[in-house]
Amino acid sequence: MSDDNFKILLLEENENLGVMMSDFLIRRNFRVDLISNAKTGFDSFIEIKHKMCIIDIVLFGEDAFKLIDKMHELSPETYIIVLLPKLMKVERLNVENEIHLSKPFSIEDLVRIIKYKNRLKANGMTGERVSRKSLEPIEIKTYKIGKYIFEVHRKRLTLDGQSCYLTTKEAGLLAIIAENANTLIKRDLILEKIWVNDNDSHRKARSMDVYICKLRKLLIDDPNLYLVNHHGVGYQIIGDVHEIENA
Repeated sequence: MSDDNFKILLLEENENLGVMMSDFLIRRNFRVDLISNAKTGFDSFIEIKHKMCIIDIVLFGEDAFKLIDKMHELSPETYIIVLLPKLMKVERLNVENEIHLSKPFSIEDLVRIIKYKNRLKANGMTGERVSRKSLEPIEIKTYKIGKYIFEVHRKRLTLDGQSCYLTTKEAGLLAIIAENANTLIKRDLILEKIWVNDNDSHRKARSMDVYICKLRKLLIDDPNLYLVNHHGVGYQIIGDVHEIENA
């Protein structure tokens, strides 16, 4: 890859972290433009239209997502990895060619995402031709759910060293429930996030109930976990559920 727009644009507010990430990516044979100034970084993108951007959202300040939306508008094929502070929650699950990565994260997972996107591009699956189902992996997070370990990005649920892999909908549903542990999650919110491509509300509701039953079976070996149905309103998982750092 010799064209400048195949460089990775790395916009990182923390200069030391930026240098570390840049050096690591360069050792993995990626070409990197490291910039720690928001205006300079945005101007560089306007000039080059990088096909891959890694953006520390703190660098862009309050208008961060307005600027990121502008970047999507200027270059729809650009894949943007948004780096978020650990406790920041963002409601942007269905934006084409965008993924969110919470700090701290594994640099190996970052490389895996970049390589995955490059494979999509090599197969001609870029821009608007990439469907939501194809645009994986999903957000990189790991939860301790009672006795279970749930790796969202791998869609893997592990108990006592034994793992099973979930479907995309199962993983997405469990991720929303885990993120909102011990609080009521309204049905409409789940349907909006997981069943985005189905316009039949009755069919979506029935499908969601089926998947809730599947999750109950998957979590059955921990008697201290309760997946409660608030009839007609939503669902709530009760138990010891919290996010843990990726190794």
